[in-house]
Amino acid sequence: MGAGRGLDSRMSTPRTPLVVLLVTAILLALGGVLWAADASAGADVAWTLGSLVPLSLLIRSTVTSLRHGRVGVDVIALLAIGGALALGEYLTAGVIGLMLATGQYLDAYAAGRAERELTALLSHAPVTAHVIRNGDIVNVDVSEVVTGDRLVVGTGDVVPVDGMV
Repeated sequence: MGAGRGLDSRMSTPRTPLVVLLVTAILLALGGVLWAADASAGADVAWTLGSLVPLSLLIRSTVTSLRHGRVGVDVIALLAIGGALALGEYLTAGVIGLMLATGQYLDAYAAGRAERELTALLSHAPVTAHVIRNGDIVNVDVSEVVTGDRLVVGTGDVVPVDGMV
């Protein structure tokens, strides 16, 4: 759901996708309970609200994407929810909203996990290299390593630069 990534970057906090997902799911469940209790008007209201929560964020991201000349999958979701609401298919609109909210949450979760993994990987990157200069092993900053330098890499060390062995 690459087009959804734009939505995540415009959300106010990292928890927003989870909050949207939970609120949407609760409203859909409430609609189901009301429908089972033979309160179809209340169910329709709950399902409509359940579709409007993710729809409000979707409208904002879609307008921004369109301003930048990008058309993505979010436009289809926007049209699907809007069409379902216009046709009085409130449960359908709510389910589409739930699918959208779930996708946004999973996208935000994956992005957060990837960021944590990359940060952990970068934290293990060496900042110094053992270079042989004038017959001696000298510690230098990795930015000072130049083409042609011979490096000493000890057992268990991470190779500090790209090169040929």
